[in-house]
Amino acid sequence: MSTWNKIIFSTLFFIISGCTSDYKISPDIEESEPGITAPEIEVDPTHHSYGALSAGSETQDVIINIGNIGNGELNISDIYLHSSTSNFTITASPVGIVDSLNSVELIVSYSPGTYENNYETISIVSNDEDEPIVNVSLDGSGDAPVIIITPDYHDFGKVYLGCDDTLSIEVGNIGNSNLIISDIEFFASVPVDFSMQNYESSWGILPITIAPGDVIDFSMDYIV
Repeated sequence: MSTWNKIIFSTLFFIISGCTSDYKISPDIEESEPGITAPEIEVDPTHHSYGALSAGSETQDVIINIGNIGNGELNISDIYLHSSTSNFTITASPVGIVDSLNSVELIVSYSPGTYENNYETISIVSNDEDEPIVNVSLDGSGDAPVIIITPDYHDFGKVYLGCDDTLSIEVGNIGNSNLIISDIEFFASVPVDFSMQNYESSWGILPITIAPGDVIDFSMDYIV
């Protein structure tokens, strides 16, 4: 090999080696952003109907599950009923921290007082950013008799001596359960100028049952 050829080969080898040593095969890898931590509330049920309960004697509870399906702590700061005069009562209020993937129970009782329909809303306040307040609607009704007396006041006015006057008193049931009349009494000052006509021939002996929507009548005499 001539001297010229050797010089060319050495020069080419140097150039190739120099280019290869400056090239980076793998680019720099950027660090990923850390994950977001946040609570996520889940309430079940969001509506409950208690149905019809016997007023004055029957109470029913509903359990409302409050869960945290997020990956941060759920802080329940308040739970309240919208109407303070309703027949619904919070008997267990789980205010506080609910850890991720855990749940707590809210218990609400309903006890109707008479023949009525009741409606209520309960609000659950937490640190869930997209659902800071979750509302649960509740409804129920009461089964009961409701007595109505007509008239509830009467003035016989002037009645001449030796004469008499008669008043018919109606007793009705505007509720949705049987009304039971267990006793009938009247009170009068002396001299006793009032008397009640015999009602057993028409309505039977006590107790007397008045079905929903029915009316019976009694007659009172005023004798001077």
